[in-house]
Amino acid sequence: MEWCSSPLELPQAVREVDAVSWSQDQRIAVTSSAIVYILTLTRHRSSSSLPLSITTASRLPCSQNPAPPPSTSLYQPAQDTLDFSLYFDPTLIPSHTPSAHWESGWSPAGCDIIGGCLLSVLTVGGELWLLTPPGSQAMKWHVSTNLNGPEPNKYRYTTFHWFQHIIPAKNGVGGVALVALATRSCIRVVALTVPVHRSREPDWQAVWEGQVEGDGWPCRLRWNHTHSADGKVHLAVGKNGGKLVILSWPLPTEWGGANQWAEPDITVVWGEEDGMAVRHIAWQLHPTNVCFSSSASFSACVCVLS
Repeated sequence: MEWCSSPLELPQAVREVDAVSWSQDQRIAVTSSAIVYILTLTRHRSSSSLPLSITTASRLPCSQNPAPPPSTSLYQPAQDTLDFSLYFDPTLIPSHTPSAHWESGWSPAGCDIIGGCLLSVLTVGGELWLLTPPGSQAMKWHVSTNLNGPEPNKYRYTTFHWFQHIIPAKNGVGGVALVALATRSCIRVVALTVPVHRSREPDWQAVWEGQVEGDGWPCRLRWNHTHSADGKVHLAVGKNGGKLVILSWPLPTEWGGANQWAEPDITVVWGEEDGMAVRHIAWQLHPTNVCFSSSASFSACVCVLS
């Protein structure tokens, strides 16, 4: 089987760390400082040798000097062989202060009314915006809410990460999606009621807020995405001072409210605070193994929950 291998050229350089994020509903977010590019993968209809092709994309400019959308596709393949095309649907992400994009990521599938994933975009200024995707009645991305709350200056986020499973509601209708958020002083776990409707403000609440001891602030978060044998969900927290810890909570089979979310168990995975910020965290398929790397390219793989 031959895969589409033609290069995709973007006009802006992407972020150095975690610039590409792939959703469960086959979209890719590519983050640059000025634009978040959204690529949608679909089956190629003209050739069985190209199982996937990029057919649509959205451009999500920040509020600082957004460039006008181009009138044609960015990439025109040679010899009239169309492997994929990149089109733009400009959507402005509002901001309290002009700020470049820092990070983007996806909720689990099933968070909007047509079963898709929600897009979250974090700005350099610490604002986290939640967007719902285009659907049968709406052709553009829709800004649903800001997860900084009514006092945006109180919570300026440094990073975030979605847990990739929805916890069903007790009444069997919908459920909640969990997203971990970090500021320079604390970590929050927010429960978002799903599915999210475009016509009304999403319902969300912080179910836990706390601190991780040590120098510096949390700069990377990663949930484990497989169900652990111990019935818990684990959140890896990397700090810019070099420390890596795991926060663990019992994972409820049904969502009955914030009172289910107690204080976590804390496991120190890497306690040496060497001043090298944790730049990337990745869980292996085995739910007890986590890998991480620092700003000095030092990496480690450790078994933390055996």
